[in-house]
Amino acid sequence: MLKKLSVFAFCLFSASLSLAQPAPTFSGTWYYEGQTQAPCNVSAAGPTLQFQNERGETAVGTINDVAGPGATAREVFMQGWGQIRALTLARGQVLLWENGTYWTRLPGVSTANYNFGGPCSLVFDGPAIQAINERGERSAIDLQPGFRLIARDWQGLAGVVQADGTISWANGTAWGPQ
Repeated sequence: MLKKLSVFAFCLFSASLSLAQPAPTFSGTWYYEGQTQAPCNVSAAGPTLQFQNERGETAVGTINDVAGPGATAREVFMQGWGQIRALTLARGQVLLWENGTYWTRLPGVSTANYNFGGPCSLVFDGPAIQAINERGERSAIDLQPGFRLIARDWQGLAGVVQADGTISWANGTAWGPQ
């Protein structure tokens, strides 16, 4: 019994250590609003992440799973840059900052896929963001502080990106991440 308890305690301890570690995919070059001329950098040191923005300014942050082990949504908490927070979208390929900006893992186009009675998406293409609803209708998106989205071509429909990556729209619909 003691051996089983020891193995269980070791596994539990190992699991909690692995959850505290940032995803290795966060380390490396990112791009401010997908622009190749505005690279940013993230490096990992244990559970801490070191961020360098497009202006060369640095800050330390941590990353947490939003919904526990295996979660696809994550939050980044910064101890610098005014205690700013970011959410991951597009399976970790987009960092959406609460100040109304974003970084992409690759330059150019990144897509966050959603579902609301059919496929929907947010397409991050350089400084432009476009939403595509389940009917294939498109709208330019204005990104605002507080994870707010404004769909210009849909009569200014407002949405908010939740911590789990869901977009809650003002018309009562919600796009769930895929």
